[in-house]
Amino acid sequence: MPLNKTIIALSLLTLFACSKKTNEPVEIPKLILGPLPGIYISYDSQSNTFRLGNEFIERRLMLNSDNNFLYTFAFINKLSGRNYIKSPDREISFSLGDKEISGLSGDLEYVSHEITGTAGIKMLELEFKITIKEKGILNLSVFYQIFQGFPVIKKWIEIKNPTGSGIAIKNIKTEYIKMSIGLQNQIYNRYTSFIFDFLANEYTGEEIAIGNETPGILKENLITANGFISVGIKSRNKGFEIPPGQKLVFPASLIFILSSDNKDIISSFLEYYLPAYERKDLSIWYEDISPGIDMQNLQKKMTLAAESGAKTFCLKGKWANKRGDWSTESNLEISSQYVHSIGLKLGVAVDIAVADVGSQALEVNTDQKVEVGDESNISIPDNGKLMCLASSYASYVSYELDSMVKNYGIDYLRFTGSIIPNGDFTGCSASKHIHYNPADSIWYIYQGLFTICDYLHRQNPDLIIQVHPESYNPINGVDLALLYYTDLKLILD
Repeated sequence: MPLNKTIIALSLLTLFACSKKTNEPVEIPKLILGPLPGIYISYDSQSNTFRLGNEFIERRLMLNSDNNFLYTFAFINKLSGRNYIKSPDREISFSLGDKEISGLSGDLEYVSHEITGTAGIKMLELEFKITIKEKGILNLSVFYQIFQGFPVIKKWIEIKNPTGSGIAIKNIKTEYIKMSIGLQNQIYNRYTSFIFDFLANEYTGEEIAIGNETPGILKENLITANGFISVGIKSRNKGFEIPPGQKLVFPASLIFILSSDNKDIISSFLEYYLPAYERKDLSIWYEDISPGIDMQNLQKKMTLAAESGAKTFCLKGKWANKRGDWSTESNLEISSQYVHSIGLKLGVAVDIAVADVGSQALEVNTDQKVEVGDESNISIPDNGKLMCLASSYASYVSYELDSMVKNYGIDYLRFTGSIIPNGDFTGCSASKHIHYNPADSIWYIYQGLFTICDYLHRQNPDLIIQVHPESYNPINGVDLALLYYTDLKLILD
């Protein structure tokens, strides 16, 4: 399943710049309090306002076609009756060269809107045109999604480039808003590192929870005690290039409004929102394998694991003859037969982005190695090379691992080893890969990793996949993007 460069989106799970504001006055409509039933999105053509909400929350948007403005003028906690918006802000923001485009920059020419959905989820799409001097017109879509029974609104943006030349986008913020829940605000984090940030009022017990579906080290959240919230994706140098005729869908933000009696609802939302992949506790026995291990001794370890109550026996360390050639590992055939004969499941730790010198994987993918700066490639201990998952190698290793899972009855995959080159955003400089430049290569590498996970889950619905905490950057960082494509129980344990 080759990676698609045209649409890169985290469905969820599918960003910050200092800029000058317009001098035009921002209209703040009077709040109309009439209740709406159930889950709803409504549009009032006279005031050019939208209302999105459910029994817990309501967000109200102003669409000012005269000034080409878009902004939130109300974000209401229905349980307390409080509106957290004191003054409008940019709503969304990104940079084209030295120019900032935002909901208050006067550049969003309204085209149309569409309201869609089911009984449980409704979505609003706002479509705009943006005129770029000497380039032409870009198409921007801003999406809002509201869920039945959960006090959360999801939001993301899509940028299409119908011009005849590439467009570089930087400083992307899918959420740019100012919310105040009182004078005694405090900022903290819970639900495991990197998943949600919170703005809380310790006296009222009300909280705002902020989630960002951007993966790993690309995530960029800014939250201040006075209620400024910016949710985005980091970009370096040239930023993210959108080639002619293509589009990018940028990761979503999620904002929860919580009161003292529903703070545990986020856990319920995660169980509802994340894909229904296997979540069982596997009681895993990890066995570190050395080259040339005696198979009889290994089988004794497997028996000991079964007697101890373990449910899964996982090979890690140097169990593979050649990393990359996963579908032809002779060690797995014997291990698989014995493990399953004594009632255990079989797991293996796989250095997913590593191919050993002398392997067929490296021989047929020699141009798919990570290149950084003047180095032709990055060497990995024990004679390995780091492969770029933002290249056709992502498809190659997907098929290899799928064959391995099917050939040997693998029940659990643990992705280990180096995946993201250089956590300082150096990225991959190879010219024949799916990414366009080193600056955006890390984004595409994350997408390659998630594409592999998604493909393997689709081909093998009972397969359990985990990314080792030391392989996902930032190290030990768990986020919404990772939770969406891997298995929740194992990560949070």
